[in-house]
Amino acid sequence: MLNKLKRIDFKKGEFEANGKTYYIEKSLSIERQMYYSKLEPKLTFGTNFETLHNTLGTCINLINDSKLVQAYHGLHNIHSMIGNKLEDRYDVSLEICALFINTEEENRAELNDKKLKSKIDDWKKEGYDYDDFFICALNFAGGFLEKLQQHFQNGLIKKK
Repeated sequence: MLNKLKRIDFKKGEFEANGKTYYIEKSLSIERQMYYSKLEPKLTFGTNFETLHNTLGTCINLINDSKLVQAYHGLHNIHSMIGNKLEDRYDVSLEICALFINTEEENRAELNDKKLKSKIDDWKKEGYDYDDFFICALNFAGGFLEKLQQHFQNGLIKKK
């Protein structure tokens, strides 16, 4: 018999894992926000969109100035950064979720690496689908999807 992965019903705002009830929240304490601000750029292409936008703008200017070698190096760096950081984003997404998803007794004003890892272990043991956490982290990531759509509309990223 094939055991299916569990899915989170986000409409409920809570789920069970390893005998604990976890609540999905939308706000962070100052300490958690400071930690989150270090994780968020890692989730969104290994950098923030402002840096990506500025670097691409520099490359365009270099091309316009016929400085093709310098433009190539800038584009290659962006390509490498995005590709090399892809595998790191998976663990980062779970960490981001662990900042926002808490048990009732958890002190939201504190940040504890051991507790973050314990929560992630609970979710693994319970057999939840990773995609739920990845999508959840993207939604927490400072309007990531809205920013990405804006870049599509501005023609910065070409749709195929």
